[in-house]
Order: sequence, then C-alpha cells, then structure tokens
Amino acid sequence: GVVVMSGCASISTFQTARTLKPGETQKGVGVTAGNPLISASWGEWGVEKIQVDRSKIFPWPEFWLRKGLSENLDWGIKTWGLLQGGVVDLKYQFLSDELPWQVAGSLGLGVSYRALEIGPEGDGYTFFDIHLPLFISRDFGESSTFYISPKYIHRTVIAGFSGDPDFKCNPQCNAFGAGLEISFHLNRRVSMMLEYDCMYEKGTIVPRF
Repeated sequence: GVVVMSGCASISTFQTARTLKPGETQKGVGVTAGNPLISASWGEWGVEKIQVDRSKIFPWPEFWLRKGLSENLDWGIKTWGLLQGGVVDLKYQFLSDELPWQVAGSLGLGVSYRALEIGPEGDGYTFFDIHLPLFISRDFGESSTFYISPKYIHRTVIAGFSGDPDFKCNPQCNAFGAGLEISFHLNRRVSMMLEYDCMYEKGTIVPRF
C-alpha cells in the first residue's frame, strides 16, 4: 500500500466494507510508505525541531488481525512500525452487497495510539486519535474488490521536550482522510491489497511559549 501521512497517523485501510462472519478470523501483513509530514499548523518551530526531510519516502510494516463478532459486526487490531503505535476498531455493516446494487457499506469506530521520539532523551510527541471511517466496496467478479474509505480523525497530542520546559502544545486538531483501494483475491484465503491514502489536517497544534 501507499499512504501519504500528516502528523504520523496510520490511515491505511486493509479491509473492505464487508464484515467477517461470527468467529471468522482474518490476518495480514502490509508495507506502507510515505512521509510523516509535519503539518503546517505546527509552525516552523516544529519543522525545525523534528527536522524531517519532506522529500523522502519512508517504509514501515503494518500487521493486522480481524475477527467476526456477530452478523454485520466485527473488530480488529492493527500495529505499525516497531510496535510504536496501534489502533483497535469496530466495524458495523449497514448495507449488504446483494442485488441490485451489489455495494456494501459499513461504519467504523477506532481508537489509536502513536509515540514519536525525536531525540536521545525521549523528547517527542504522543498522539491519541479517534477514527470515524466510512467503508464502501463493490466486488467485480470473484477475483477483485474495489473499495473507498473516507474518514474523520480527531487527535489529541501530548508534547514533551526536556530541553524546552516552557514548551506547550495546543492538544486538539481535526483531520480528514480518504483512500482508494483495490483487493485482488488470489484464492479464498489469500488476497493482495493495493491502496493510496491521503490525509488533510486542519489543526490547532501551535507551539506557545
């Protein structure tokens, strides 16, 4: 998958709108690539402090597990990087993919955690996000599924810098993401998912001294 990021939130999808059947399990491994861009709302101080080259692309692994809870309801967990963050979510399927439209629709609710260290003394940011995604998907035959996933993310940020004890960070911001994805079903048990996701962050994360 390919993901463009802002502020280090994983917005990869790796799931269609269809929920798993009760007791059914799905697991997978993915590789996402992007740049953990420092949002403009952080100001020039944040860009200089973290010193991220915005022209570079960084890959990292993601691992996920999903399990069906009941009809039209499943849950999942996903981790990314070197276990520096993860998300737990529920997904409810409100629209089946039966005729005539053959389109499935689901709503999700997730909570994620991400730690970003930028110095040898543990300096950095901690992110707590609430994810509200919408999943829409449609099968094309038995071999492929096309799905999109617009989502809203509300973020709380905790900043800690030992060298700047007076540094404070306004801890609230909002983000909107969207993704275009396609899944190729190699057989009943194995699928390959290709994604492109992006996120726009409208924040109030502004350093104050």
